[in-house]
Amino acid sequence: MEKRMATKIICQTSLQAYFLDRLVEINQKSVKPLLPEVLLYSSQVLDTFSDPQNIFEVYEGKKTVKILGLKLLESEKLPKNKRKKTLMDIGDTALFICGFFHESLNRKLFQIRYYHDLGKRAYNKLDGISSKSHKMPSIFGLMAYSFDNITDMITILSKTPCTSDDEITGTISYMINDKNKLKAS
Repeated sequence: MEKRMATKIICQTSLQAYFLDRLVEINQKSVKPLLPEVLLYSSQVLDTFSDPQNIFEVYEGKKTVKILGLKLLESEKLPKNKRKKTLMDIGDTALFICGFFHESLNRKLFQIRYYHDLGKRAYNKLDGISSKSHKMPSIFGLMAYSFDNITDMITILSKTPCTSDDEITGTISYMINDKNKLKAS
């Protein structure tokens, strides 16, 4: 049977709910399943970066891709609240980039390992300054520990085609009411 192109419309209450559902599906098939908290936080990151503006920042009056290594160095001099926000941005950006742009990063001067290390380091630093119980690490400690696994899951999510039950390959159309979120088709 010849495969036909079709559009699968995904009706979710939010793009984050869609990402969470997909991560849970992938996690169920994983040899090393991740904690639900890690999946939830990761779905929030994916939702945030569904707006491409969040990948960029304004530097010297120009829109540019975030320079994560420099931001990590500069974060040491920042007050605690601003340092937390900066470290979270570094970790989240690295997570998104490593998951969705895995293949293209391996062809760059700074390979994926560099971004993995930045993301893990940012989340570890956040774990060190975040309030947590003595018996359990904060979400950031969990994210640092699970960074490689969650980026692998995001890579799988980004490469998995949307298919219907009758083997029709398709594209994804999102029905999201928030005008500031991704409008993909």
